[in-house]
Amino acid sequence: MCIRDRWYQRRVHGEKKKKLREVRFQTGANTASTLEAEKIMEQELQKQSERAKRFGIPDPTDEELKKQKRAERFGTSGELTPSEENKKKEERAKRFGLSTPQEQEEKLKMRLAKFGPNTASEPGALPQKKFKKSF
Repeated sequence: MCIRDRWYQRRVHGEKKKKLREVRFQTGANTASTLEAEKIMEQELQKQSERAKRFGIPDPTDEELKKQKRAERFGTSGELTPSEENKKKEERAKRFGLSTPQEQEEKLKMRLAKFGPNTASEPGALPQKKFKKSF
């Protein structure tokens, strides 16, 4: 293959990429080039699906399959039951050193045992101070 052939291949490939980019970002000035680019895009997708069938792998153009694989990869494949959700929250709390709801309840019980019930939340529990007016 001579240098001229390589240059031609790069040029043709570059033009194809430009047309595909025009379709993707809808920047095409004339409709003839966008129609041609859409045909090229369809051909590329068809090539991908044929190649997938030939090698026995799932079709890469199937959007639902892509979403399902992504959900499995990131662990969001299904709805969690409340018990599973609580378990995940507890594991996360342990991992980051946060206190769990059970630990918070225990701390409150210990505080009540040490200091007695909290009466400050009741209205009128604290004595009202009277201030002198200084005018």
